[in-house]
Amino acid sequence: MPRLVATKQVVVAEPIPAASEISTVVEETPETVVVEEDHSALVEALMSTLEGLSAAEMAKVMKLALAIKKKEEKEAKKPASKKKEAEPKEKKPVPKQLMKPRAWVEFTLKHALANGWEAFVIHQKTKVKGTNEVEEEEIEMPGSEYVTVTIITDDDGDRYYNYEGTTSGTTYVCPVVEGKELASLESYYVYEGTFGTAKYPKGRQIIQKEAMSLSKERWSPKAKTGTRPDLYEEFEAQYEEPEIEDSKSETTENSSGKTVRRLTVAEKEAEQEAKKAAKEAEKAAKKAEKEAEKEAKKAAKEAEKAAKAAEKKTAAPKKAATTTVKAPITATAAKAPTTVKAPTTVKAPTTVKAPTTVKAPITAAKAPTTAAASAGIAVKRPTVAPKKDTWTCPDDGNVYPWSFNGKDYLRNISNEVWEFTDGEIGAWAGTFDRDSNKILPTPEPDYSE
Repeated sequence: MPRLVATKQVVVAEPIPAASEISTVVEETPETVVVEEDHSALVEALMSTLEGLSAAEMAKVMKLALAIKKKEEKEAKKPASKKKEAEPKEKKPVPKQLMKPRAWVEFTLKHALANGWEAFVIHQKTKVKGTNEVEEEEIEMPGSEYVTVTIITDDDGDRYYNYEGTTSGTTYVCPVVEGKELASLESYYVYEGTFGTAKYPKGRQIIQKEAMSLSKERWSPKAKTGTRPDLYEEFEAQYEEPEIEDSKSETTENSSGKTVRRLTVAEKEAEQEAKKAAKEAEKAAKKAEKEAEKEAKKAAKEAEKAAKAAEKKTAAPKKAATTTVKAPITATAAKAPTTVKAPTTVKAPTTVKAPTTVKAPITAAKAPTTAAASAGIAVKRPTVAPKKDTWTCPDDGNVYPWSFNGKDYLRNISNEVWEFTDGEIGAWAGTFDRDSNKILPTPEPDYSE
């Protein structure tokens, strides 16, 4: 073990004042008095200086004074900043199919931190940029090393923490800071080869994401294979299935007085679809009402036109009859007025009911749309903006179920996405980009460091 050398710093104190001076200070306890300074002499000097300034220099002084005044007014109006306390986010309930797998991962992590772990492999898939080819990676993670912690004291009486790796024999020493002592000198496990390095002087421990791969290697419930079936039996013996609340929608009132509606994903989607359908139906009804009103006005105009045309036809024979009566009366001509019954038989105005049955304008109104389609004219349709991604989860290092484009995935707070198959974490899918609303083929983060 290397010998520790400590350096001392000599501090020279200031001379202590005489007793009379100290007693004088103690006896005098004046009250705080706000004294306004007299700036009259300063103002007079300033005014005399201003008299000798040029117009350009005077403008600079005025500009500076105005800037100072504005700054004072702005600071006076500025309200005191109040930090808004962030309300704690309510954690979403864990789905039933994920409860046991997650509990197995947590059990594996606790067991590894308390008893160490063997070497294991992390399997991950990444897409090569540009080619979209899937590349499989296998990251070999080392086993654990036991680190002990003790306190040592040097020849000068200074105390130090001594960390020592039992496998490598490496030591790491740091001073004991007063007021920041360790609560306990418990030993711990770290990855072999990480203790005593520049990046991890105290070593690096296993984390939740890596415990997922370790738990799968120790025992996979789906494949029913693994290196530690005894450990999984121990986990099952102590595991208790938690009670799950009814997933039906309910409305509750929390302590703050706000009403909280609890819905499942299916119910929320159904509610949104119903609102959308109602909106579309209302829109279609308004459109149909406008078209019906338009067709009724058009039909009324056609009827009015037909009535006027019929009136003109009936008016023409009457004039002809009056002219024939004035002709010379002969034996044959005298009978003409009796045979001319055109005015009485012409009942066209009463039988012309075309305006009520003429529905041609309705079909004619639709013709422009088909004509535009056949002519190749592009018809603009309203674009539907993509739904903004509002999904979130707790920042606790875990992954949570997430559906995207009809497929189930597992996603964490960093938007890292894995495939979710048969209740277990699957292959690496990529990183979800909120702006493009796509899963980008990024490489899976390297957890070996």
